[in-house]
Amino acid sequence: MAFILSDESLNKLVCSSCEKYLSVKPVKIYSNGLTKCGRCVSNEDDGVISFFGLVAENALFPCINRYEGCQRYLQYSEVSDHEINCEARRYLCPLCPSHIYQPAPAYQFPNHYKRHHAKEILIQPEFFIDINEECEKNLFYCKNNCIYIINVRRYLNEKNLLLNASVLGSKERCKSIKQKICLYTIDKELLVETREKSCSTLDNNSNAFKIPLSTLITNLSPFYHLLI
Repeated sequence: MAFILSDESLNKLVCSSCEKYLSVKPVKIYSNGLTKCGRCVSNEDDGVISFFGLVAENALFPCINRYEGCQRYLQYSEVSDHEINCEARRYLCPLCPSHIYQPAPAYQFPNHYKRHHAKEILIQPEFFIDINEECEKNLFYCKNNCIYIINVRRYLNEKNLLLNASVLGSKERCKSIKQKICLYTIDKELLVETREKSCSTLDNNSNAFKIPLSTLITNLSPFYHLLI
C-alpha cells in the first residue's frame, strides 16, 4: 500500500549531489558519507546500492517542484518521466551577490537559507522592526508548499516603510496568492492594516506596500510587530 513521506523524512532524504529527493533509483551510498540518487550515479562508480530503494518502493514523493505549484505525488517509477516535462525555474537569492550565487531552483532555497542566511528564516510570518533604524531585509518563510521572500526596506531619507511578499513561481501563481500586512506596537495595539493584494514575483518589488512613517513615529514605542 502506497504511503506519503512526511516533510520531516523528506528533509533527510536528499541527494548530496543535486539536492533533489532520493526519488530515483538506484540510490547509492559512498565511503565519504555522501548519498546520491539515481539521477547522479553511474554504473562505474564505487557507490554501494542502498536498501532504501526497497523500503521506499511504495512511497509517494512530492514533485521536486512543489514549491512552484506542482501538486503531483509520484512513485519511484513515475518520477523520471514526470521531471522531463515539469521543469524547474531558477531564481537569484536576494541576499547573495550574483557573481557568487548563480540562479537556483526553488527546491534549493530552504537549504540555502539554512546554510547561509539562518537568521533571516521566519518560523511564523511575523517579526519585529525598529523604524528608527535604516534596514533592508529579505526574510524567508515557507508554508503549504509555498516559499515567501518578505522584503522590508527602511531608508532614512525616505518617508515610507516599504513591505512586500514575493512568491517563487510563475506570474500566474503569484497573482493567485494574496498578502496583507498588519502593523502592531510591541503592546499588540493595531496601528495599520493594509488592503489585500497579490504577491509579487521574486524579481519585482515595485508594487510594495508603502506605510507612511509619520503614522508610526508618533507612537511612543519605536518597535512594531508585523504580521503577514
